[in-house]
Amino acid sequence: MDEAERDELKSGKGARGGEAGEARQRGTVKWFDEVRGFGFIGREGAVDVFVHASALGELDEGEEGAGPALRPGEAVTFRVAEGARGLQAREVRRSGAPPHEG
Repeated sequence: MDEAERDELKSGKGARGGEAGEARQRGTVKWFDEVRGFGFIGREGAVDVFVHASALGELDEGEEGAGPALRPGEAVTFRVAEGARGLQAREVRRSGAPPHEG
């Protein structure tokens, strides 16, 4: 974890997942690989966070049984937790209409 991420956790913007009263954050999916089951969510004014398919819960299934999937540009809400390799999104939920394709 780099110094900026540590500062973010300390400031409360990226509080560890599961703590009582933790606020959900908003972000936009930068990319998500359905086959590999992971991607990144961008946040305005903060570092991007890793997202794994296991954090998607009951979202709609992706292509042909690949599991839940996110689309680039899709608005989401989530909680942030410190993982083994840095910040990770937890409890990811869609927060708006699907992104416009085309």
